[in-house]
Amino acid sequence: MEPTWTVINEARGGAKADHGARRVSRVLDQHNPDVLTIMYGAINISQKNTGTYISDMRLMIQEAKRREVTVVIGNLLPMSGERAHLQGDVIRLNQDLARLASQENVMLVDLFNEFTGPAATERFPDGRHPDEDGTQMVAIVMREAIKRATR
Repeated sequence: MEPTWTVINEARGGAKADHGARRVSRVLDQHNPDVLTIMYGAINISQKNTGTYISDMRLMIQEAKRREVTVVIGNLLPMSGERAHLQGDVIRLNQDLARLASQENVMLVDLFNEFTGPAATERFPDGRHPDEDGTQMVAIVMREAIKRATR
């Protein structure tokens, strides 16, 4: 979408935020990015493992900021279908994430509200992962947030 940008996806399927916290220094050393986008939490919620989520996110944010890397966080996407019972946990974690973003003065992208209503069920066939169109929508929203954050 942005021909002058190099996008490096270091995501790992099934990873929780503590995994990102352990990897962030190496990823930043290896790629030396201008911007770090961070999106974790769905697996933490699915596995009922949210105890260190905020501290893990804070560690990633602070490590990037220490290196003068712009940080953009995407909050958790809605869950639907057989995972709809986790929606309350998603909302609570998103509230905690909003407080963290404010405390750390980093941009939080409200992906949750981008996908509420019919988009939550239409774009998330398994109740957690976006389909191809949903992934494209996330990319567009994140691209615009990165542009705002780097002005």
